[in-house]
Amino acid sequence: MSYSKLTNFNRNFIKKFTHNRRFKIAQNILKNNNSYTVLDYGTGDGEFLKQLYENFPELNNISAYEPLVERYNEVVKNISSYNKISVYRNIKDIDKKFDTIFCMEVFEHLNFKISMQALENISYLLNDRGLLIISIPIEIGLGGFLKNLVRIAIRQTHEGTNFKNLFKILFGLKIIRNNDIDFISSHIGFSHVDLESLVKKAGFNIIRKTYSPFPYFGSSFNSQVFLIFDKNN
Repeated sequence: MSYSKLTNFNRNFIKKFTHNRRFKIAQNILKNNNSYTVLDYGTGDGEFLKQLYENFPELNNISAYEPLVERYNEVVKNISSYNKISVYRNIKDIDKKFDTIFCMEVFEHLNFKISMQALENISYLLNDRGLLIISIPIEIGLGGFLKNLVRIAIRQTHEGTNFKNLFKILFGLKIIRNNDIDFISSHIGFSHVDLESLVKKAGFNIIRKTYSPFPYFGSSFNSQVFLIFDKNN
């Protein structure tokens, strides 16, 4: 199944709504930042790139990095008619720096080692006064618990969904993830709190955070959180 059918064009209304809402909030953040060059790190199917192209004509450069072969092929096909968008599969081929780097729904799939490598890459590619905008799922606490109840109801659960882990999710107890694999498909056990600490240790300052799809309701009644950082120069 294509990435877009799992997210923005999901057959379930709730998942479709939350993922489309995430893109709108990301663009609202960008509107308040004087950006002329943007990189989407781990772009998925490229739908966000098309929205940037259509809604931000002032952008001089829109680039994307997607290392997974199937998704890279998908994004290249999807944006073939958009001549201002560049897509890279090899991070070493990117020879420019960016005012804003988005990294949305990526870190929950990475183990510790690859997360640190990604942050090192991002730090190198981000301008000194640039912004890093990370979107990640809320998988712990009441928000994570409610999200998994919805997944059960719509029959789109993740590996590791069971009563024991639901209890741990609700009370914020640690769930051991498989860090021996490069790509972790399941969200179960991911902690946005731990990821925030990791990004800070990698040399970034958090400016603010906001939530999606309902920014004013905090982590308990939202499915995603946006973490907005600048570089610790």
